[in-house]
Amino acid sequence: MPSAEHNVVSSPDGDLDLPNVPLMTYVFECLNSRLDKIPKDKPWIIDIPSGRSILFSEVQPNARKIASSLTRLGVKHGDFIYFCTFELAQLFQIQVSHLLLGGCVRGCHTATTAETIATHLRESEAKLAIVDHETVGKMKQAIKIANVEVQLLSIGAEKLPGTIYYSELLEDDGSAFPENVKINPEKDIAVVINTSGSTGDPKGIVHTHKSVLAAVMAESEVLGIEDSMMELMMNYGIVANSILMHDLCRGITTYHFTKFEKEKLIDEMLKYRPNGIFLYPHLAVWISKQTEKMKEIREQDFLKTLICGGWVVDSYTADTLSEMLPNTHFKVTYGLTESFAATLKKNGPKPVKMERTINQDKEYISSGQPMPSFKFKVVDLETREALGPHKRGEILVKGPAIMAGYISKRGQPYDMVSFTEDGWLKTSDLGFYDERGHLYVIERITFVYKYLTMITSPAEVEAILLEHPDVLEAGVVTFPDRDFDNLAKGLVVKRPGSKCTEADLVKFVADRAAINKRLHKGVQFVDSLPTSTGGKIDRHALRRLAVE
Repeated sequence: MPSAEHNVVSSPDGDLDLPNVPLMTYVFECLNSRLDKIPKDKPWIIDIPSGRSILFSEVQPNARKIASSLTRLGVKHGDFIYFCTFELAQLFQIQVSHLLLGGCVRGCHTATTAETIATHLRESEAKLAIVDHETVGKMKQAIKIANVEVQLLSIGAEKLPGTIYYSELLEDDGSAFPENVKINPEKDIAVVINTSGSTGDPKGIVHTHKSVLAAVMAESEVLGIEDSMMELMMNYGIVANSILMHDLCRGITTYHFTKFEKEKLIDEMLKYRPNGIFLYPHLAVWISKQTEKMKEIREQDFLKTLICGGWVVDSYTADTLSEMLPNTHFKVTYGLTESFAATLKKNGPKPVKMERTINQDKEYISSGQPMPSFKFKVVDLETREALGPHKRGEILVKGPAIMAGYISKRGQPYDMVSFTEDGWLKTSDLGFYDERGHLYVIERITFVYKYLTMITSPAEVEAILLEHPDVLEAGVVTFPDRDFDNLAKGLVVKRPGSKCTEADLVKFVADRAAINKRLHKGVQFVDSLPTSTGGKIDRHALRRLAVE
């Protein structure tokens, strides 16, 4: 609950008792404590659609062999391995092996340019790079641009020319594994994760063994996944780096889409029957419109927890999904690449309607209370004073899972530009909280616009559009206007066969919104909305798509 003195909201679950040990020491201790109860053929990770997997029973033996093989290749404490691949199973088997050596891992989205990869290679001084048959050409180009020497490791279906293949790493007898690696959990880098670049150029975010471990332990307290989960996130992001470690600790199978096709999502859910799923909000909107197929999910009753992450969820979508899946816990998490998940509610004895509140005449869905060891506050955009409940301002967070800083050249201090002098992480997100300490996220501060001096969020207008039964996806952009400050336009993906017109949607919004939230520039129908590498609507690309 919020502190009356400082308007700071702390976790209702208190602080974690964080052990001062390397990440993999903790993870493998947890795994070993339950390994005799896990079926030997149960997979830790399954890549969809390739079907490649890593079993719980083979993770540790494989890790020792691969770590030994990497040692023979000259890899040592503090060295980086870089990757650009669609794969996850073999990739993370190598990653946990490298972490045992005190090594660091950094990856990128497969659409990243060779020029950007070259910058990453120079920043990290990577010794090895993991590729597959679709990314090897780009990596070779990046290595040439960077003018560095990097050994290539190939994963996937077959060995690639000029690379060391995954199966060759497993041929090692493990005898070169160093037994005396000294890892400092607070200072040694575990992973560097790239931001999506939603507010500027992408940056490399440094997470130590301690910060990843704090995220894993916090998730263990509140995640609520039982036996298996499906996720559609990037293999280099915060979800992969915390959820996969969490699932390895607890014997939970992760089903991962190596290449995601939205239209196949529900069929894959019915095939694998996960107990939980982690979705981006725009995909939650999409499945909420698939009424007939979602009936099968409800009837088979295997999905117990549905978590939305990456951005805000509108109340209409939340309520639609709750009605579709009455036996499923639906919840929203708020987090950043810089912090991992910062808020999330626990599952109760039975599913309940999402917590919500009204703020400035709009209903908002809660992103939950702070995770264990986390706290947040909301500060005035101008005075920077901490605000009380229901007051809008910038969200600031603090906790042991927060990044160490943004990466700079090796040996140079981290860039700490996003921190206040007293250690709070500035999120650049606009939000507020209620008397119970629930957080409500509104919009990125940089995307908020004014209409006749009234501050408005594109997400608020998008939420109204999404209430229309013929709207599958919606994005809102604005155009500067001399008389009104800004005028908004909706970009809409409508249901196939729909006869809904631009005038229909403009009127639909006008009937439900104050004048500052109306679509004064009309509606433009599009085939799809652009998304960033972080799974959010790419508002810069959306603006380029819009026709004035």
